Amino acid sequence: VTEVEPARSLYARLPEVARLPGILDASLLIGCAWTDGPYTRTSVVVVAEKDQGLAREQAARLAREVWSRRSEFSFGVETAPVDEAVRRAMGAFERPVYLSDSGDNVTAGGAGDIPLFAERLLALGAQEAVVAGLADPGAVAQCAAAGVGAEVDLSVGAKLERAHGAPLSVRGRVEHLDPGAPPATATVRVEGVILILASDRRPFTERASIAAAGVDPAAQKILVVKLGYLFPDLYDHAPRAIMALSPGATDLRLERLLYRRLARPIYPLDGELDWEP
Repeated sequence: VTEVEPARSLYARLPEVARLPGILDASLLIGCAWTDGPYTRTSVVVVAEKDQGLAREQAARLAREVWSRRSEFSFGVETAPVDEAVRRAMGAFERPVYLSDSGDNVTAGGAGDIPLFAERLLALGAQEAVVAGLADPGAVAQCAAAGVGAEVDLSVGAKLERAHGAPLSVRGRVEHLDPGAPPATATVRVEGVILILASDRRPFTERASIAAAGVDPAAQKILVVKLGYLFPDLYDHAPRAIMALSPGATDLRLERLLYRRLARPIYPLDGELDWEP
């Protein structure tokens, strides 16, 4: 996260380098850890007007600074495994507590239809809990056909992402339907848990998008969103937020990812290494 250390001060160094005589620009590229390729890594790029040696010198200097602070990088927010995150939220004094289903983050490429959080909330007896949302166009259509107030038997989720669980069978009451034709969302209450089902991979990044599905965010105890870091509107109005280290295509536990093309060794997957730029 560029707003917290060590990234904050490392990125602040870039304008200093770019202002040096003979230097055009300097960049720090954190990289994308979910790309399984030979060039997946953190990189520094410095461009000089004429002097390649000057560019190389400054690039190496920046790279050494990044490497020397490698152990300081962290999530920068409260994290927990799924069940622990749910239990913390259930026992929290604050409300609402936002839980990020980070492994199924639709804004980072996740399928958005892993029903794990819905299953665990129900299994742990959570009340006043919302999952916003779960991509399942078939379930939305079934709710639309039944109508608001109807009891429905649904098999939700795991239509796109099948590697991390099976569809969840639930019986609930349809409480809200999006006014569109066909509706884009359907809101179903299952015991103490509200499921906001979506006809597409839809991120709920603002309180207004949750409210549009017939749910008042402020009235809930637990709000699960299929994001990683909360977007500003949610972050600014979250008395407490926990990023759950959940499974999926955007799993933040890099050691669980199945790399085949990554150039090895690489930190931190292979432990401490000796390295010079």
